[in-house]
Amino acid sequence: MQRKGNMKYFTNGAKKVLNVATDLSMGSARKYVGTEHIFLALLKVKCVAKEVLERHVDVSTCQELIYNLINEDVGIIENNEICDFSLKAKEILESARAIALKQNLENVGTIHL
Repeated sequence: MQRKGNMKYFTNGAKKVLNVATDLSMGSARKYVGTEHIFLALLKVKCVAKEVLERHVDVSTCQELIYNLINEDVGIIENNEICDFSLKAKEILESARAIALKQNLENVGTIHL
């Protein structure tokens, strides 16, 4: 599955998280990458955001709740379909970019996601 979106303003770590989120979306037969996929990806990829989250949330409980949510049967999608971010996920990515810019950073890192 291909993913829409311009990733030029994201660090390699943030790109990896978004790629994992896309894979999770495909695995749950969704035609979009939602905030739930991004959150799960942050819990899977070794990054600063994961370290912060692990200090403040019960990771296994969060993963279980989200997997239960996204694994509902929604049908099969074709591998060559384009996967886009949900509206809420797009808002999150735009906010992350704005925060990075406010911090005088050129790129969005995992901590901004």
